[in-house]
Amino acid sequence: MRSPARLPLFAADRLPATVAELEAALELELDDSKAQVMMTALYAPRPDGSGNQGHPSEAVRSVSAAFDWDMYHERPCHEMADVRWRSLQDFRVEFRSDAGECEARLRERYGAPRTASQHVTDRTITYQVYGPFFVQRHAASFSLAFFAKTPDWARPPVDGEKRERFLRELAHALEHGEDPLAPPPDCGVLAPTAPTTTALHLEFAPALPAVELVRIWACSDAIGASTDVHMSTWYVKLVSRSSAEFSARLPAFGAWEISALLEGWPSGGSVEGAPVGPWGYRHLGAEDLVRHVSIRQRKNAGGSRSQAATAVAT
Repeated sequence: MRSPARLPLFAADRLPATVAELEAALELELDDSKAQVMMTALYAPRPDGSGNQGHPSEAVRSVSAAFDWDMYHERPCHEMADVRWRSLQDFRVEFRSDAGECEARLRERYGAPRTASQHVTDRTITYQVYGPFFVQRHAASFSLAFFAKTPDWARPPVDGEKRERFLRELAHALEHGEDPLAPPPDCGVLAPTAPTTTALHLEFAPALPAVELVRIWACSDAIGASTDVHMSTWYVKLVSRSSAEFSARLPAFGAWEISALLEGWPSGGSVEGAPVGPWGYRHLGAEDLVRHVSIRQRKNAGGSRSQAATAVAT
């Protein structure tokens, strides 16, 4: 049997980005008799027991992959032809050999591995992590997993005090008309793009409980609100108590408006007094998470101090 270490997956300069590229990297030809497509994922062999139940190849015992699919605007995917062009979210391959030679190739490329543990319902899965690849060893085989976005459980521990201090200092700077602050390293807050004088985008890695963010930023009467027709996006908003009519607005510090995106529906109950209609309003629960925050200057805002200084200078 040819060693899996000889497959293009272990030698290519770039990772497979689509389902078709994953097939090529594993030297597979997955047709509908070998693989089952189920909305956002594919599996080979087919889990329904139909079709060709043999291994996908001499080297590959099984493969599964998740890919991008818009449930609101696209038809369901049921065939391989529907998904080959789609972007991968993650994949997992079980190889019919031990991990020795493959791990040697990975070590040459990425250096010594680190260990990551995933806690599932009744057990803990331990991985050796080489760059973007997660290796799990079995008795006579091994599995290799890839995630386009590193899972929270695979990230190193976060200094919670350092993260909270940064968020408080950021709020203070914005409130006082100063430029947005970039997060320091190792605090669990990333800035995918450099801050500007008009915008800052943050990513919490791992995701931050919404109630914790609300506490740090002292946002009173915070709820989850959605204003899109599918209720597919929910943001942290503040209920206004200044008028008899119900209203909810984005939090703000000075001239800066905060869009904190919730991961999924808020877990709390319905908000009393909220209007019934196409928009949604729900209380925040302990398990609700925020991963992405966009901070932008409100229209017609006065600007930061650096902008004001530039205007005076010109």
